[in-house]
Order: sequence, then structure tokens, then C-alpha cells
Amino acid sequence: MFVKSTIVKIGGLSVLLIMILAACAAPAAPSTAEPVPVTLQPATPATEAPPTEASLRPIQIADAQVQIGVGSPIPVEMVASGAWPDLCAQVAQVKQHLSGTQFEIEILASSADPACPPDALGLPFRMAIPLNMTALPAGTYSVVVNGLQNSFEWSTASASPLSPAENQAASCGR
Repeated sequence: MFVKSTIVKIGGLSVLLIMILAACAAPAAPSTAEPVPVTLQPATPATEAPPTEASLRPIQIADAQVQIGVGSPIPVEMVASGAWPDLCAQVAQVKQHLSGTQFEIEILASSADPACPPDALGLPFRMAIPLNMTALPAGTYSVVVNGLQNSFEWSTASASPLSPAENQAASCGR
């Protein structure tokens, strides 16, 4: 008896739920009022268009160091530091090109905003950019970052792997 009444209650609730969902999905009845003419206005963009490459500006780089790590493949990063052009600047684009043994890197900031407050102290900038040294021959390589040049020696054994004792000690410190 109890099972039968529970089934009836569940069935009744299911029917009620279906009716509610059907009412929500039913199309609205057509209006008998006269249609109101609508004048379309041209759309205004919600956001600004992305900056063009011509409006981007290079970030002033004061120092560029190459850091060679340990691993396989051996990680190599160029770490550039300097100051942002203003308080509102953001990195907009990074270009990297290898020509012979010279890496050419250009770091560009977003276009200038006239509403941006002045930066009296020079907000510091620091960025690490990986250099893909895989399959490159040993030798002297140079890196030019926004006009600042540095060089480094590359050999496939630039960073030797840890000995088993050093490796175990390093993993215990984690």
C-alpha cells in the first residue's frame, strides 16, 4: 500500500513538472496591438580595437642575462630587466628570431594611454624568455633584446647532471 501511494505521488509530481516546463517553453501569444516601428542605430564597439603593431612601443631594457639550467633538454633562458614605459603598460608582443648564432628578441608594450598617471620612480620590469637550444651546435651565441646585446658560450654539456648522491640530497630538501 505504501509503495503504491509513493508511486502515485512521484507520478503526480512528474506530471506537474512536465506541465511547468511545457508552460515555460510555450511561445507567447501574438499581440493584438499595432507593431511599433524600430529604428536601428549603428553598433558602437564595446571594447577598443586591438593595438596595431605601429602603436606598440619597445620596453627599455637595462640588463639581459642568459641563464643555463640543469636538465634534459638543458633549459636556457634570457632574463631581461628594465623599466616599464608608464604605469599602464602591459606586454603586448614578444618576437624572437634566430639568425645564425644571434637570437634577436623584441619585447613590445601596449600603446600609450594619455589618461595614464605619470611614473616618477620607474616601475621595474623583469621577464624570462626561453631560448630553444635543442640541436644547436656548440659555440658562442649572442642575444639582442630591444637593442641591448649579450653573449654566452653554449656546449651541450653546459650543465652537467647531478651525481646520484647530489640528486638524492636535492630531492630530500624538497
